[in-house]
Amino acid sequence: KTGLDMGKIKDLIEELDGGGYSHVLHLASFGGWDGPHLDPSLSAQEWYNGWTNSIASDVFHGIDWDIEGSDDRMSPNNEFTIDCLEKMGDISRLMHNDGYVVTMAPPQSYLNVNDSNFSRYVNLTFSNRRWHNNFGNFGSNVYAYILAKYGDYIDLVSIQFYESYSDAAMAVYHDGVAADDYIFSYVYDIVVQKQSKFYVDFSQDAALNMESQYVEMPLSKLVIGLSNGWALTPSNLNKVLYISPEECKEAYLRLKNSDQGDLTPRGFMFWTINDRGSQDVYLARGINEFLHNL
Repeated sequence: KTGLDMGKIKDLIEELDGGGYSHVLHLASFGGWDGPHLDPSLSAQEWYNGWTNSIASDVFHGIDWDIEGSDDRMSPNNEFTIDCLEKMGDISRLMHNDGYVVTMAPPQSYLNVNDSNFSRYVNLTFSNRRWHNNFGNFGSNVYAYILAKYGDYIDLVSIQFYESYSDAAMAVYHDGVAADDYIFSYVYDIVVQKQSKFYVDFSQDAALNMESQYVEMPLSKLVIGLSNGWALTPSNLNKVLYISPEECKEAYLRLKNSDQGDLTPRGFMFWTINDRGSQDVYLARGINEFLHNL
């Protein structure tokens, strides 16, 4: 269910298509912070039938999974039930097999290529962390379950470097790593050192009945998730990582010309378009300029 005017969205997309932007994909996002998880009373097929019978199936080119946790530490949405994860996977399969695009945008801790631990809870605190070890909204590879079991049906994986106190933010704000160095090292490590896969100990959750295994993270699906101007407001400074278009360009060029060949990721994404121009940041414009002028 949505309160959005789907007719107006359809008209806008048709206007954009007519203006030379027919190559742009438009996805419907499900979830969001404090947003609902999937309805346990609906099967994946029933959910998909609802999609195909709605105007949304004619408006959007696919969906983006953005299901997250809640500020309320006691909220049931701080646990991804197995039913929810399975439905996300089954819906992805149904969508993909009908030609829709399926993407996911997990916070960095929800899909952490540098950590083998697994939990379906996303209200975790890591006391041994060297920066903000009292923060209580981390996950531990919950989205890895979907990639491991349903990865063939996921087209893009956008890692939210802008998660509050993310590992990326810790590296830049606490450890003093340059932002372009972090992007370069992150991608280089996945592709070269890890051979585009990372190990997850799913056996830590006995209810899954799933063997620990390597999870594929191909470069062709990897998208770097960025914040725009909202990250530069006083309440988010040194909490939410901001990476400028110039820093993205530097990292991209280094990856393109690495000693292992072209290691550029599939692309970049940012949240949120509502803050376009905030703090005089025009992220899409800056990234588009260097991606199309290399």
